Amino acid sequence: MRAKLRVFLCVAALIVLPAPRFVILILDGEWWLAAVEAFWGAALLYAPFWIFRMVRLRCYLATLLPVYLIFNVPMIFHDAIFSSWYPPGIFAMVFDTDSSEAYELLIERWHATALCVVYILLAVGLVAMAPRRLSPVRPLLSNLSAIFLATTVFAIQTIKPFYHIYPLNQVPGLTHAMQEKRQLQKILNFRMRFRFEAERREGNYSERETYVIVIGESIRRVNLSAYGYHRETDAVLTGFDGIWHYLDVTSPSVGKAHALAAALTRAVPTDFDPFNHEPSLIGVARELGFETHWLSNQGRLSRTDTIVTAMAREADYRVSTNSSSLVPVHDDALLPKFRQALQSPAKKKLIVLHMLCCHTTYEHRYPPGEARFHSLDPEDVRPGSTHPLNEEALQTINHYDNALSYTFRLLAKIIRATRQQDGESAVIFFPNRGEHLFDTEDLEFGYPYVTSTEGEKEPVSHEVFIPFIVWLSNDIRKNQPELEQAIEANLARRAQLADFFYAGADLLGAEFERMDVRRSFFNEAYQAPVRRPFDAGSGKLRFFE
Repeated sequence: MRAKLRVFLCVAALIVLPAPRFVILILDGEWWLAAVEAFWGAALLYAPFWIFRMVRLRCYLATLLPVYLIFNVPMIFHDAIFSSWYPPGIFAMVFDTDSSEAYELLIERWHATALCVVYILLAVGLVAMAPRRLSPVRPLLSNLSAIFLATTVFAIQTIKPFYHIYPLNQVPGLTHAMQEKRQLQKILNFRMRFRFEAERREGNYSERETYVIVIGESIRRVNLSAYGYHRETDAVLTGFDGIWHYLDVTSPSVGKAHALAAALTRAVPTDFDPFNHEPSLIGVARELGFETHWLSNQGRLSRTDTIVTAMAREADYRVSTNSSSLVPVHDDALLPKFRQALQSPAKKKLIVLHMLCCHTTYEHRYPPGEARFHSLDPEDVRPGSTHPLNEEALQTINHYDNALSYTFRLLAKIIRATRQQDGESAVIFFPNRGEHLFDTEDLEFGYPYVTSTEGEKEPVSHEVFIPFIVWLSNDIRKNQPELEQAIEANLARRAQLADFFYAGADLLGAEFERMDVRRSFFNEAYQAPVRRPFDAGSGKLRFFE
């Protein structure tokens, strides 16, 4: 009986350890794919064992166990949350996630965490209970294993469908993530050496200038009262003079990093190459003599090289307020650092604040005492909804609106502090993208655009269209009346965040060879784009008019 149990456990280890997804496929009715993946995963795992005619099975499995855990645990977690056994990009997400964000995900998605813990215990238990030794492998099995492994390696290189079979599809994903890290390290120095040779155009500038760019995350234009929302989520801004809301602006990408790169560099969704060779708007500001600051509440700025940290490193001063804590750090932690930057003796300053705003777990984005919306009445939360909303969805919308309200109260404090500065000043606010928030009958929110077993899903408009807010001081409106006129003329015209690099450079008064004022929506020469590309994930472009 004990021998039969050992054989059963050994067979279970053959399947569960290399290919845990087969269980999910069976539950989804994908029997043939489950069989293929279970066979391929097990064969790949044990091929070296047969080829080299080993006998110590338990030692061999224990050696490979950490590798399979590294591959499988992120995949199981992702599938449990998104119903999608994606992604090559999961490894980049693992590398780039800071400790506080990881902790939030582990606690919030407790069922996925529990599933991963069960898998780890099962895998370790199966390896521990596997037979220590097996009989010497016969030459025929050894030769067949060698042929199988060689055929698989050839197939990976030449047959594209093999990329979709687990665990083969994880190898290029991990490889791509590692290559991207090395590539970023190489281009960092090159980007820092590049110069636009920017010069300041002639104009009536004050002796002191302060420009502030506030970058939010996952903010729906439709959920702001300035754009017609029934709740006063951003009503605090109505008391400011010299504030404008652009009415038709689109995000360039669903991904945070690529959206910011498109906003702050000359890169666009259809051509990302300029990011690899040129610095961002921060580099332009430094060439013009501005002191630059990057203040972030989105994780460490020096832990690893990412697209965002590559741009942050261009700044003269970099500060992170959310680098190592396991508890949520709210965006108000940026205010003391912001006030310190304002007190700098430099006459010309550009300050970038990168906030969390409504990033993922909305209830963690504001202090409990700042909550203003509590109703669970569907007519109070979302009047006129085309589909019913359950209590969980209603509460999630409340959390989202509370996070929004908190964000704009902070923005009001940032504008007040900037308004107290001498000379010309301006505050620009925009998010990286919008957000899906129960806009369809399947009651999804956050990231519903991923490829799932139901097929690829299109982004909804509320993920694409974003708010864009500009505040100008009295001095800048007095000294540069053409700027105010251009803003008012372009408020209702089509615009895209991918053109902000040119608009920001125009605001700073920059002139250089690659500058194009026709793409600056702060300029009277602005030409609105006919079609605006949006990267919906994995390089899939959608166009919005």
